[in-house]
Amino acid sequence: MAALTHSHYPAEYNGPYQVQDVVFKTPVRPAHGKFSLTDAPGLGLEVDESELRKRMVPWTSSAASS
Repeated sequence: MAALTHSHYPAEYNGPYQVQDVVFKTPVRPAHGKFSLTDAPGLGLEVDESELRKRMVPWTSSAASS
């Protein structure tokens, strides 16, 4: 069984496909209101690094440098 601690409402996964799960090589799709996961390590999701890089937002610290 897997859970997302930050998902409070069922609508959080709603949205067009190829937007939320495009960074996964084999995305998990809900079927009959449930997600079936594999026995692979973690949640069984393999990240597509090239798709993830396309969507990364550069971050720089606003903290004062010492």
